[in-house]
Amino acid sequence: MGYRGINLGKSLAREFGSDDTWIVIVTGNKINWKCGHAILNQGGAGGYYFHIAGDAELDGLVGQFKQRPFWMNESGYQRFLRENKKREKWRILLHLPNPQGAQKKLDALMGRKWVWAGPAHNCARFVEEVLRAGGADIDNIYNCPASEKW
Repeated sequence: MGYRGINLGKSLAREFGSDDTWIVIVTGNKINWKCGHAILNQGGAGGYYFHIAGDAELDGLVGQFKQRPFWMNESGYQRFLRENKKREKWRILLHLPNPQGAQKKLDALMGRKWVWAGPAHNCARFVEEVLRAGGADIDNIYNCPASEKW
């Protein structure tokens, strides 16, 4: 199991701006290689990264299906990529009409455990919840981050 970030219990994020939020898709693990893994980036390069990772692939077959979200700065993100043998597939910049709503949602999610429940409640859903609270017009149909039209 490689580095996943830090569980803070609260967000240390800078306040969201309306045009500095990115969806970052990185390669997945053996189980979800095709779908990839979704990460929320606030502030671009040099900003902060937030994601949920609680799947059996990362935690062994015993699994931790209840985990607080993880936080990383840019060096932590690079460590995450390196230690987990991942690479960034793509990232897309989004406009948030309500950045305060996104911040409030992220703060709430960072303070509680996320129950990992496959496609219905996964990394893509975590990112989607924050972005929707910020007013982003997104809709994950498949919950497969690499194939969604964010």
